[in-house]
Amino acid sequence: MTNIPFGVKSSIERWLTRVAAVGRLCRIHNSLALGLLFLNVNSYYSLLQKASYLKASSWVLLSMFAYAYNDLCDIPIDSINKPGRPIPCGALSSKSASLIVQTIGAVAFVLTMMAWRIEFFLPFCAFTGSIFYSRILRPKSSLWSNIVASLLVVAVPLSAPAALSNYRVWLLSVSIGLLIFSREMHKDIIDLVGDSSFRPTPVLRGENAGIYVRIYPWLLLASVFFLCLAVREGAFTVMSFTALILTLGSIFIAVASFIVDSECHKLQATLTKVASYLIVLILIV
Repeated sequence: MTNIPFGVKSSIERWLTRVAAVGRLCRIHNSLALGLLFLNVNSYYSLLQKASYLKASSWVLLSMFAYAYNDLCDIPIDSINKPGRPIPCGALSSKSASLIVQTIGAVAFVLTMMAWRIEFFLPFCAFTGSIFYSRILRPKSSLWSNIVASLLVVAVPLSAPAALSNYRVWLLSVSIGLLIFSREMHKDIIDLVGDSSFRPTPVLRGENAGIYVRIYPWLLLASVFFLCLAVREGAFTVMSFTALILTLGSIFIAVASFIVDSECHKLQATLTKVASYLIVLILIV
């Protein structure tokens, strides 16, 4: 870069900074993980076909849209809870973010129709559900927004063709859904300061908190049970077996830490997040 004129170098740096901000807006790592989850479910239970990659790409774009749209709806909340996010910190203007959301949404919609055709029910529900979640449901109900957030993720493995003929895909989906639901409950408490003026009381702090505090460890243990049932006959590689052990370890540590200190929400949210990522690696065979 030493021979590049200063003006050109500055332009390149600004462009790279903007690209990085767009990637953070769309949670590109989360979106790619969901696309990989779809591919891995397919490869674990059946052979991959060319159409599988197009469908996985549609899930990546749908996820990017959902994350970016959520950030656009949460600007005043994120300015308190997460001031480093691309819009609150000024890396992207709200106008630019809105244009990005509209563009990704349009491309995601077209690609979904092309890739899925008459099988578009689940992807289309996820597309509309992400809008309903961010715009309508999230400010009204903590419990139902947590449930819907879980279902939006669960739609990815359930959309795989193997779900029609292999009950283990459903077991895997239940395991993932329980993990995501558990994580969402903790995220609400972590973000309580910024959420308090815009959103209802978190599930673990509401009037029925006592019920959820008691069943929380059982939710995580149930996720272990369903995960083990789903992958019990798999031909594991070293990577996938290691990922399985780490997943189970993360969940058991989360359960133990919750029993010892039910207020350790950041640790439990981190552990359930790590476990949900590791499930993607378990399916690599």
